[in-house]
Order: sequence, then structure tokens, then C-alpha cells
Amino acid sequence: MYRQGPRVPISCPPGFKGRYTVSPGDTMFMLSQMFRTRLEALAANNPHITNPNVLIPGDVLCVPGLIPIPCCVTLNKQGRVPFGTGGVAFANFGPRGGQVVNVLATLPPPSFFGNYDLYIATAFFRDIGGFGNQLFPTREDPPTWATRIELPTVVSLAPDVRVVVQPSNSVSGVSGPVILQGNLGTCGATNPPLPEGICGVLLTGTGGTAASTGFANVRFEPAQATIVGINLPEPTTFGSQFTRYRAWIIDAQTQNRFRVEMQRIQSNLWVGQAAGGSLRNFDEIIVTAEPVPGTSSPTGPTVLRGSLVSCTAV
Repeated sequence: MYRQGPRVPISCPPGFKGRYTVSPGDTMFMLSQMFRTRLEALAANNPHITNPNVLIPGDVLCVPGLIPIPCCVTLNKQGRVPFGTGGVAFANFGPRGGQVVNVLATLPPPSFFGNYDLYIATAFFRDIGGFGNQLFPTREDPPTWATRIELPTVVSLAPDVRVVVQPSNSVSGVSGPVILQGNLGTCGATNPPLPEGICGVLLTGTGGTAASTGFANVRFEPAQATIVGINLPEPTTFGSQFTRYRAWIIDAQTQNRFRVEMQRIQSNLWVGQAAGGSLRNFDEIIVTAEPVPGTSSPTGPTVLRGSLVSCTAV
């Protein structure tokens, strides 16, 4: 029997640059309320959905947005910083509505830049000001710093929004120099600028976790991977034996696996980092719920998936 596959727009019109992947149970009416737009406008801006009353899980809809979110941009180094310093900003829809900017960075201790003890990431809007949040480190050495900036629902991310990372003093409130900076105007670029040898991959939710998302930065040789999972449910949702998430980079032909342990940074934001060996010919990334003891292969349900096929091993 013929089964229609997910429908994906070739492009999205101005004002509806965001893209949303339909989950089981979604309706046009429910989504129009979630994205705060008229039902008629949502249907009109998605002509590839010929019958608005019938949505198929996996369908991609054009939804209100001034930039093509979800998307990832590089945060470039500013001034003199240690080797390996860098970061990315991931623009996406928020778990409680509205839009968010997730920031992930490899940074030296804040004290490297002076009398500072923490980092702040800020998204600056023209004529409005900035919205920021503190970054928190993982336990690796050096750590990966991450945070999520949740924006008011009346604010929409635009091409001229600037994302910066600065050290700050928790007592005096004084901020230091801009260490990393990026502009959301590069969102949706065919080839987003990343450091040489690094491949950026968007991760999408699978099955009942379609609202989850994430991204990965991967260097093939020598192998280095940073994986971020966003809006992930509690691992125990899939069973009491599952207490954490792990990411796996897989060579489909040989079934070799590169494991990345992930740690909860805040709420439903998970980050992992690993290095060593080579990732040449590896072609897929998955994130799975796992029990505490380490395993050499995935045992739990897959919540995120992404492809390395379009990447070039450098």
C-alpha cells in the first residue's frame, strides 16, 4: 500500500522563515496557537500542504520567523585568546514558546582575562538591548561552557542580532572584553563558516521526541566531537533504568562507534565532548538514553539523529 512521505517546502516566504517538523498529534490549529499566528496565515504560507486538515508526522512547516531557524552560527574569536577557544550559537524555538539562543563554547578560565569568575552570553537586538544568561561548565578539562538564552515571546530573532560571550565578575557585576562574537545574519547559509576541518551537523528528534533538537561540531582527524542536546526529556521517561544520555558517531559499514558521554548542564540541556583517534568514513550521529554503566554500543531508545554524509573529512 502506498504511504505518503513527509512533505518539505523548497523555500519559506519572508516572515515565515522558521521551520517546524510536525509531531504525532499536531494540527494546524494547535500550531497556529503555539506560534501565535492566524490559522489562515499558517495555511497560506504552506502551500505544499494541500489539505491543512491532514498533517503527517515529519512534515516540515514554514512558521513565523525572520531567520531560518533552527540554525547554527559560529562565534568568532575576538582579540588575544588561547588556542582552541571558540564557540557556536544555536537559534531555535523555545521549550515554553518563543525563541531561544543556545550558546556552546570552549573557553579558558574567566580569570585568564582579569578579575572575573564567570562567563555571560548575550543576544543584542538593535533598538531593544540585550538578553543574556550565565554559561556553566562541564567537568571535562578544558570544559565546554553552555547556556540557553530564552527570549520574550514578543521578540523575534533577526539577521542583525549579535551574540557575544564575555567574562564577568559575580560580585561587582562588571563585564570584561568580548571574547566571542557572531551574527545571526549567517543563519541559513549554504555553507556556514566553521573553523577549518570542522563539520557542523543539526540533530533532529525522532519518533516521540520530535520536539527535541541539537547540534554537533565534529573534527574527523584527529577526532574531536562536541554534541549538544536541547529540549531532551528526562531519560527515565523511557524507563527507570535509563538515567543519562550518550551520543554515538557511527560508521555504518563497519559498525565502529565513537562514544561521547553527555552531561546535564541545565534543565533539559545536555552537552558532551570527546576526542581521540579518527572519524574518517563515519557517517551518522545518534543520541540515546542509556543506563549508568558504560556500554560499547547503544542499548536505549534513539532521541536525536544527524547525518555526516554531506561533511567533507579534512
